[in-house]
Amino acid sequence: MGMNDAPQPLENTEQMKVALLESLKSTGIHSPETQVLLNQWLDRRENEVQATSAPDARAVFDLERVDLFLAAGDMEFAKDALVDAYLVIVGEGLDDMMQQAWDRAESLGIDDLNTEANDKIEGAR
Repeated sequence: MGMNDAPQPLENTEQMKVALLESLKSTGIHSPETQVLLNQWLDRRENEVQATSAPDARAVFDLERVDLFLAAGDMEFAKDALVDAYLVIVGEGLDDMMQQAWDRAESLGIDDLNTEANDKIEGAR
Protein backbone atom coordinates (compact mmCIF):
# COMPACT_ATOMS: atom_id res chain seq x y z
CA MET A 1 0.00 0.00 0.00
CA GLY A 2 1.54 3.31 -1.10
CA MET A 3 1.42 6.65 0.66
CA ASN A 4 -1.65 7.76 -1.32
CA ASP A 5 -3.46 4.48 -0.68
CA ALA A 6 -4.28 5.10 2.98
CA PRO A 7 -7.42 3.29 4.08
CA GLN A 8 -10.55 5.38 3.84
CA PRO A 9 -12.41 6.05 7.08
CA LEU A 10 -15.15 3.51 7.61
CA GLU A 11 -18.68 4.52 8.47
CA ASN A 12 -19.32 2.68 11.71
CA THR A 13 -17.29 1.52 14.63
CA GLU A 14 -18.01 -2.17 14.09
CA GLN A 15 -16.80 -1.98 10.47
CA MET A 16 -13.68 -0.24 11.72
CA LYS A 17 -13.08 -2.94 14.31
CA VAL A 18 -13.48 -5.76 11.77
CA ALA A 19 -11.09 -4.07 9.34
CA LEU A 20 -8.63 -3.47 12.17
CA LEU A 21 -8.73 -7.10 13.31
CA GLU A 22 -8.19 -8.30 9.74
CA SER A 23 -5.23 -5.94 9.36
CA LEU A 24 -3.77 -6.99 12.72
CA LYS A 25 -3.93 -10.63 11.71
CA SER A 26 -2.57 -10.15 8.19
CA THR A 27 0.07 -7.42 8.56
CA GLY A 28 0.66 -7.03 12.31
CA ILE A 29 0.37 -4.13 14.69
CA HIS A 30 3.37 -2.23 13.34
CA SER A 31 2.32 -1.97 9.69
CA PRO A 32 1.41 1.54 8.51
CA GLU A 33 -2.04 0.34 7.37
CA THR A 34 -2.77 -1.19 10.75
CA GLN A 35 -1.56 1.92 12.55
CA VAL A 36 -3.96 4.11 10.52
CA LEU A 37 -6.86 1.76 11.23
CA LEU A 38 -5.93 1.48 14.91
CA ASN A 39 -5.75 5.24 15.34
CA GLN A 40 -9.08 5.73 13.53
CA TRP A 41 -10.77 3.12 15.71
CA LEU A 42 -9.23 4.47 18.94
CA ASP A 43 -10.29 8.02 18.07
CA ARG A 44 -13.82 6.93 17.19
CA ARG A 45 -14.23 4.84 20.35
CA GLU A 46 -12.73 7.58 22.53
CA ASN A 47 -15.29 10.03 21.13
CA GLU A 48 -18.09 7.54 21.77
CA VAL A 49 -16.94 7.03 25.36
CA GLN A 50 -16.79 10.76 25.98
CA ALA A 51 -20.26 11.25 24.50
CA THR A 52 -21.98 8.74 26.78
CA SER A 53 -22.96 8.92 30.41
CA ALA A 54 -22.84 5.13 30.83
CA PRO A 55 -20.67 4.46 33.89
CA ASP A 56 -19.08 1.38 32.34
CA ALA A 57 -18.25 2.92 28.93
CA ARG A 58 -14.57 3.55 29.71
CA ALA A 59 -14.07 0.04 31.15
CA VAL A 60 -15.78 -1.56 28.14
CA PHE A 61 -13.53 0.42 25.81
CA ASP A 62 -10.40 -0.54 27.74
CA LEU A 63 -11.41 -4.22 27.66
CA GLU A 64 -11.96 -3.95 23.90
CA ARG A 65 -8.42 -2.57 23.62
CA VAL A 66 -7.15 -5.58 25.58
CA ASP A 67 -8.86 -7.94 23.16
CA LEU A 68 -7.49 -6.14 20.11
CA PHE A 69 -3.95 -6.15 21.42
CA LEU A 70 -4.24 -9.81 22.37
CA ALA A 71 -5.41 -10.56 18.82
CA ALA A 72 -2.37 -8.69 17.55
CA GLY A 73 -0.09 -10.64 19.85
CA ASP A 74 1.12 -7.49 21.60
CA MET A 75 1.09 -8.56 25.23
CA GLU A 76 2.59 -5.34 26.62
CA PHE A 77 -0.12 -3.14 25.09
CA ALA A 78 -2.76 -5.67 26.17
CA LYS A 79 -1.40 -5.67 29.72
CA ASP A 80 -1.37 -1.87 29.84
CA ALA A 81 -4.95 -1.66 28.56
CA LEU A 82 -6.03 -4.28 31.10
CA VAL A 83 -4.55 -2.31 33.98
CA ASP A 84 -6.39 0.77 32.66
CA ALA A 85 -9.64 -1.23 32.60
CA TYR A 86 -9.03 -2.61 36.07
CA LEU A 87 -8.42 0.85 37.52
CA VAL A 88 -11.70 2.09 36.01
CA ILE A 89 -13.60 -1.00 37.19
CA VAL A 90 -12.33 -0.59 40.75
CA GLY A 91 -12.68 3.19 40.73
CA GLU A 92 -16.25 3.12 39.45
CA GLY A 93 -17.28 0.16 41.60
CA LEU A 94 -18.19 -1.93 38.54
CA ASP A 95 -18.13 -5.22 40.42
CA ASP A 96 -20.10 -6.96 37.67
CA MET A 97 -17.18 -6.39 35.28
CA MET A 98 -14.45 -7.63 37.61
CA GLN A 99 -14.59 -11.22 36.32
CA GLN A 100 -13.97 -9.98 32.78
CA ALA A 101 -10.79 -8.29 33.97
CA TRP A 102 -9.63 -11.38 35.89
CA ASP A 103 -10.30 -13.61 32.86
CA ARG A 104 -8.14 -11.41 30.66
CA ALA A 105 -5.46 -11.23 33.36
CA GLU A 106 -5.33 -15.02 33.37
CA SER A 107 -4.91 -15.11 29.59
CA LEU A 108 -2.02 -12.65 29.94
CA GLY A 109 -0.38 -14.66 32.71
CA ILE A 110 -0.99 -11.97 35.32
CA ASP A 111 -1.40 -13.49 38.76
CA ASP A 112 -2.10 -10.30 40.70
CA LEU A 113 -3.88 -7.56 38.79
CA ASN A 114 -3.99 -5.36 41.89
CA THR A 115 -0.18 -5.37 42.11
CA GLU A 116 0.08 -4.54 38.41
CA ALA A 117 -2.30 -1.62 38.91
CA ASN A 118 -0.38 -0.35 41.94
CA ASP A 119 2.89 -0.59 39.98
CA LYS A 120 1.36 1.52 37.19
CA ILE A 121 0.11 4.11 39.67
CA GLU A 122 3.50 4.28 41.38
CA GLY A 123 5.24 4.59 38.00
CA ALA A 124 3.04 7.56 37.09
CA ARG A 125 4.12 9.53 40.16
